[in-house]
Amino acid sequence: MFNYRQSNVIEKNTFVDEFEVQSQVETKIATEAQSEEKAFNSKISDNFDRIMHYDAYDRTNAVKERNQTVSSFVAGVNYDATPSSTTMQFEKLSKAEIYQDYRAESNYSTQTKVRLSAKVAVIAMALIVALLSLLVVLNTSLLKNLNGVIGGKTYEIQLLQEEYNSLQKELNEISSDEVIIDKAEDIGMVKG
Repeated sequence: MFNYRQSNVIEKNTFVDEFEVQSQVETKIATEAQSEEKAFNSKISDNFDRIMHYDAYDRTNAVKERNQTVSSFVAGVNYDATPSSTTMQFEKLSKAEIYQDYRAESNYSTQTKVRLSAKVAVIAMALIVALLSLLVVLNTSLLKNLNGVIGGKTYEIQLLQEEYNSLQKELNEISSDEVIIDKAEDIGMVKG
């Protein structure tokens, strides 16, 4: 016969066991997250100290610390140690050849030398720019003066046009038949 109470107790125990396992997993995850955060903060703090006290920083200690970090990482991680294609591409090179580019970069001087031809080109470009600027200024002033002269000549043309119009009007008045007849009669001429 089926015992209902016993079945409920077993189900409750199973639920409690699952809950305990889940809470243990969550606690473990939280603990791991906190430890990772502490480790990360510690690295940040160490790096900040190194930056702030760079003159007192010893490179040999840094190499030792890095080697310890790498060895502790390798000891804690299970991974396949077979070389990858990236590693294999350096298989035939010696260590001196591998690090040759890095040495060349480390010996690179931050000072740059400018060739004589480049200096001459820069000076020539500066002279051309200065000359073009001077031409622009001169042409602007020349155009301004010419505009002033044109304005003056336009005004003179306007005055002469007005004088011409008044003289033309006077000529038309004097050369009219009535004025000629009146003038002729004034001086004693008779119409025939």
